[in-house]
Amino acid sequence: MSRPQILFLSCIGFAVALTAMLYGNIIKPSTVTSVFSKTMSTHPVVVVGSGLAGLSASYEALQRGAPSVHLLDRAPKPGGNSIKASSGINGAGTKYQRAAGVESDTLFYSDSVRSAGSRFHLTQPPVDRQALITKLTTESAAAVNWLVDEIGVDLSVVAPLGGHSVARTHRGAGKTPPGAAIIIALLNKLKENVKFSITNLAEVKALLKEGNTVKGVEYEFEGKKHSLEGSVLFASGGFAGDATGLLARYRPDLKGIPSTNEERPGSHDILTAVGAELLDMDSVQIHPTGFVDPAAPNSMLKFLAAEMLRGEGGILLSPEGSRFVNEMDTREHVSNAIMKLPTATDGDGVIKQWDITILLDPGASLASANHIGFYEWKGLLKKVKVRDLKPAQIAAVDKYAQAIAEGTDDEFGRKQRGRWTLNTGEQNRDESIYIGRVTPITHFTMGGVAIDEKARVLTKIEGKLVPIPGLFAAGIYDGQEEHDNLVWDKNDEAVEVAQQQTRLKTFCRKVEGFVKQKFGRPATLISPLMMGGFNVLYRVRVEDMSPDVMVRLPCPSLAQFPVEKTMYEAATASFLVKQTQLPVPGPLFFGKNSELGSFIIMEHWENSGSISGRLTRPNKDLSVPHVLDPNTPESILETTWAKVALCLLELSRLNFPRIGSLLHTGKDTYEVAGRPVTLNMTEMIRLANIPRCILPSQDKTYMTAGEWYTTLAEMHIAQLIFQHNDLVTSTDDCRNKYVARLYTYAGPTQFFLDPPWWLLLETAEMWSPDLEHWRQTYESRLGIWLPAMEKAEASMGASAYNNFAVPLSRYMRESWQTGRFFRSSAARKSWAFDAMYWNFLDERFFGHRDPGVVKGDLWKTRIDLLSDDERAAMEPFVQRKMAEGKERRIVEWDETEAQKRFSELLFN
Repeated sequence: MSRPQILFLSCIGFAVALTAMLYGNIIKPSTVTSVFSKTMSTHPVVVVGSGLAGLSASYEALQRGAPSVHLLDRAPKPGGNSIKASSGINGAGTKYQRAAGVESDTLFYSDSVRSAGSRFHLTQPPVDRQALITKLTTESAAAVNWLVDEIGVDLSVVAPLGGHSVARTHRGAGKTPPGAAIIIALLNKLKENVKFSITNLAEVKALLKEGNTVKGVEYEFEGKKHSLEGSVLFASGGFAGDATGLLARYRPDLKGIPSTNEERPGSHDILTAVGAELLDMDSVQIHPTGFVDPAAPNSMLKFLAAEMLRGEGGILLSPEGSRFVNEMDTREHVSNAIMKLPTATDGDGVIKQWDITILLDPGASLASANHIGFYEWKGLLKKVKVRDLKPAQIAAVDKYAQAIAEGTDDEFGRKQRGRWTLNTGEQNRDESIYIGRVTPITHFTMGGVAIDEKARVLTKIEGKLVPIPGLFAAGIYDGQEEHDNLVWDKNDEAVEVAQQQTRLKTFCRKVEGFVKQKFGRPATLISPLMMGGFNVLYRVRVEDMSPDVMVRLPCPSLAQFPVEKTMYEAATASFLVKQTQLPVPGPLFFGKNSELGSFIIMEHWENSGSISGRLTRPNKDLSVPHVLDPNTPESILETTWAKVALCLLELSRLNFPRIGSLLHTGKDTYEVAGRPVTLNMTEMIRLANIPRCILPSQDKTYMTAGEWYTTLAEMHIAQLIFQHNDLVTSTDDCRNKYVARLYTYAGPTQFFLDPPWWLLLETAEMWSPDLEHWRQTYESRLGIWLPAMEKAEASMGASAYNNFAVPLSRYMRESWQTGRFFRSSAARKSWAFDAMYWNFLDERFFGHRDPGVVKGDLWKTRIDLLSDDERAAMEPFVQRKMAEGKERRIVEWDETEAQKRFSELLFN
């Protein structure tokens, strides 16, 4: 069998697996109290700030009958700090707590009072703190329920965080951070209401008054002054980023402490100009853990090391290597404990920071996989072996692990130890862990304008605090830093909207009507509809027909090539029905409908479950990656994988002259006439804004594996050129990517069959704790897969490999032993490329390198392999990428300019 045929076999194998999964194997395991008075239901409302407080206030005002709500925000995009929240939102007494085993939660009030400290117990407090905290805590469950039931946000996962006696921090089960999920859902709800409008890049300058009553705002937009009338609610956040203004005025002692907030002025002076009373302005929260980036250690702007890293089991170590605090205590307590230690000596005289190590064992790493993947990519966390730690650090780890194993009390009073699994003693020395350097940072401010429990802003008249008519305030929501991938954010918003549209009753009725039209009989939708990776599936029952049918529609914004994808997959499924013995439901109808878009209608086949469902590790926390259950008996794996092997062998009988996608060319004729539409191509557009003109043309096919491998290499270079934001973290990181891609582009062009990547149900680059652990785990399971493959081959006799010189199992074994498996993995996915290349490919194929080389210097070991032109072009390219990273924008690529830039780095 030729290499083109082998490659197409792997592609078509993926297609049939996808088809089988999507067409029958899926088994899917009140109200916030308004801050507005009754008068606001008859007056226009102006909201300043677009975080959770501002958006919630806007929604509630409309629900209570406000004739209009206009939201003003100085940022270019709505969401404020709320959209960055990565840990969750707190609620006491929710159904999700009960599902997680927290039967009763009566401690939220006492936890909050303890966190407030001495200020709560003032003999003459400026405001009724007891009433405010009571309202906050007793109505928190209603707030969570409102977000879930009315707004449609998933907050089903509950975790313990610092300062909380029980688990009460809610987040969703998917990969979307909770802040982004909440903000996107609220925005979508608001945009459905014609009475709501929003203006971004609008700077509020003053409040308009008539007597003592606030009547509106004056603001600047696009260089011109404007005004809006109505009751006003300020939800513009704190002043932790106002380093040279309010922060310097009220907390000069924090000079030099880095921050999670970009420099921006606070809005408090606008409120004091109309008499608003301020309180607790010196109460600035210091978050204990902001990452110190090794590539820019003296940067004043830090990424937050999310609190959930400690919540899931992470520990903190002093410069000497010992634990020194209960990592799950309040942020104030943990920060104070750190700041009692000597400051670091590597500062530049301006910054004030500490040298604290955060350490996550394999259990904590696995539970925090979504966060760790990003932090490692940014160079903020690194993977090491336990034996690589300092002796004092090893001793601290052993001491902590022993206490957990023996069930003894923690010396610092820590009761919630997360997912820690590391054992004590010499047996743990080769275990992989993650470590990073952290330091306290200014995170948010707890002071601000004085309000009452109805959120009315207060002013002092004759020694008493009284409301200012027409002026309200709300916030602050705890924003936590997350990565700012602008393209990803934009597409996530589009996907949320698209998926909501596909769930609407009106749209579902259109699906029923379309099926009725096709079959000429009444049709009824059978709930629930199913969301796949790129498709929405509707099961429809047609009168007097059996079985039911499945209508599959590519989900807008997820499927980037919906028409091609539908045509290719329909042709592939139809071809397999005619040419193989595989149990594949063929398409009954496919094409494009004016209302539904591209579609495939197929028979619905009942089944007993999916392979992944049967083999996935039991796990109630849906945010934790679903991987192969390590306790699955080998006999189950052997039986299951033998059946899969028979399917692959059946596919191996097929023979194609080119690499590409199948198209119907006649009633019973097919031709490889379309480009291979890969997952990587979809992600390049959806997650990196790669210009479509750079991709292979729609009718492009390939005669040899060499041609296709070259195209894959060019796609990796395209990602390096055109991903504008968040691709490179430093100049050396950029050089590493440049050298790896250009050298691989000129490398060997063979493409071989590999064993299935999915044996562990998770890809290597997404595996926690690290790639090496994935390799070891995969190799142990490969020892079961290959005998199952050989058994299936033996049962089929010589026909099992009539298109091969040797059995498929031998190709697979050779691929793993020679390392070609990892080369194919790197070739298929741009985001996996760098990890695969430097960990598994570079030394195997291109020679030994000094084991002492640090990550930032890897490029230096291969720079001599580049041509003179390639070396000369590297530094200008690096400088351009670093400059692009600071722009934070989505580029609208001109086709001519894109082709020119692409050719320059290909040296065509």
